[in-house]
Amino acid sequence: MIRLGSDVERLKVYVRIVRLLLEDEDSVQAETYYNRAALLLHSDLNDRETLLQFKLCQARIHDYSRKFLEAATRYHELSYVGEIDEEERRHMLLAAVTCAVLAPAGPNRSRVLASLYRDERTLDLPTYNILSKMFLDHILRPAEVKEFEKTLKPHQLAKIAISSNDRLASAGQYDGMDEPAASTRTGPATVLDRAVMEHNLLASSQIYNNITFGGLGALLDLTPGAAETMARKMIEQGRLGGSIDQVDKLIWFEGNREEDDAQGKAGGLGDVVEEAEDTGAPFTKRWDAQIRLTAANVESIVQHLTEKGLVHLTAALA
Repeated sequence: MIRLGSDVERLKVYVRIVRLLLEDEDSVQAETYYNRAALLLHSDLNDRETLLQFKLCQARIHDYSRKFLEAATRYHELSYVGEIDEEERRHMLLAAVTCAVLAPAGPNRSRVLASLYRDERTLDLPTYNILSKMFLDHILRPAEVKEFEKTLKPHQLAKIAISSNDRLASAGQYDGMDEPAASTRTGPATVLDRAVMEHNLLASSQIYNNITFGGLGALLDLTPGAAETMARKMIEQGRLGGSIDQVDKLIWFEGNREEDDAQGKAGGLGDVVEEAEDTGAPFTKRWDAQIRLTAANVESIVQHLTEKGLVHLTAALA
């Protein structure tokens, strides 16, 4: 048996074991040794190579554990490290985009998507189309999702289970609804399914003021009960602004300030505090918010073109 002296030597061995286990797709054992390695990590560690290997293991552990938001953040940070080979950094950037797409929809993911969307390197990635659509709150089409699905690893296509309570609620019949139930699905089948459905639900909240359970079910390819269950969960978790009218079978959407902030800061308007006049009209306020968001996006585009030297503000003003 080999006796290891310093903590640094033991840390190197544990990191090496974690990397080998991850290569063998054994994420459970890898996480065990990763936790041991984390106990040996000190702030005064001077071994840069070992520290980078540990951070990469951390990102991959989050990825395998379906903590996609944390994984996307770690991958994106590593993609900027100059000591790492350029091809490896591109691979990490691609992994960051993939994990951001698979992360639960909401304000936190919007901030990560905004950071990746502003990164010029993502323009050359094969997943840029789905990244831009998610950032811009566009509804994803089945063909686009199928194309993205081909780039996923086996653990990212894992099946997810639906609780018995959710299954009963999703299968419930809603009497008096005008829309026929076109779908018999009672919930998402995979992690990708869930991510796309939650995104399309958020995207629909940017288009509609309200929507019926049946209409949302048709949009998400779910039963009306399953669509209402998904919306209810997202509202409860603070990832969707809105309310549910059980009598009229309607979901009412509210303006999501967190999402506007996450995207507005891309244009430099996110930190501007404005005293808006209280008109007492919710639809007028929502229209004003959409105008502000559009102005922020326009400013972001102009700023990007100016940095590229494609537009000269002095010439434009003249």
